[in-house]
Amino acid sequence: MIIGGPRTDILTGVHEHTRTADPAGSRDAEDRDPTARRPLLSVIVPCFNQGGSIYRNVGEIVRRLDHAGLDHELIVVSDGSSDTTVFEAARHPGVRVLRYDRNLGKGYALRTGSAAARGAWIAWIDSDLDLDPSLLSDFLDRARRDDLEIVIG
Repeated sequence: MIIGGPRTDILTGVHEHTRTADPAGSRDAEDRDPTARRPLLSVIVPCFNQGGSIYRNVGEIVRRLDHAGLDHELIVVSDGSSDTTVFEAARHPGVRVLRYDRNLGKGYALRTGSAAARGAWIAWIDSDLDLDPSLLSDFLDRARRDDLEIVIG
């Protein structure tokens, strides 16, 4: 798990899938205009062929972030998954799902998600939840308190 300041890059060949809570499927202002809202924390979740677990694990991340009261966005990056990963992750309203067709590796997925992030801070967490998502709040608190640019754990 890493938390650090944002970085911007221009990426091509990336497709976004976002399900909104609006049953009509219309996109709200913040989806149309990336500058409309800047959350405190963007959480990037790279994954590859996690269709069997991604829905449950994304739900757990969202629950932990909501419980901590963190203003956040969650970005799942499917690294060329050929299973139901994109569909399952996109079932969560408000979760941004980015995908591309070829498996290009975890580093590329992290770069893709970081480039799309809107948050003042960026966190990376693996889709298998090998680290407890509730630690994100502690990491962010430490980075802000000690004026750190990055926290790794």
